[in-house]
Amino acid sequence: MRIDGLLNDAKVAERVEPDLRRLRKAAEGIEAMFFRDLLQAMRRSVPESEGENSFGGQVYRDLFDQAVSEALSRSGSLGIAKVVYDSLAGSVAAQAKARALREAADDPAQGKS
Repeated sequence: MRIDGLLNDAKVAERVEPDLRRLRKAAEGIEAMFFRDLLQAMRRSVPESEGENSFGGQVYRDLFDQAVSEALSRSGSLGIAKVVYDSLAGSVAAQAKARALREAADDPAQGKS
């Protein structure tokens, strides 16, 4: 019985890992969107210089803002991604565990090999 429990725990961990990676990426995306909106609001408060209204200038500015906001979110400087991740990780893990247990119950031969 103990080995079956360990196998189930390993299967649950195997199931939870990809879900938690997707959650972390989504949480960083939320923080990146916040930073991007912040950068755009800051930019609107400053008078525009020549060339910024051109199509190329706008594209460059948008790409720059995106790169900066993604880098800032990965650094975790505000901690928004961490708060989102920490608040949702438990429920994501519980859902993955329930899914793994349902699958184990549906396939009784799974734990006997």
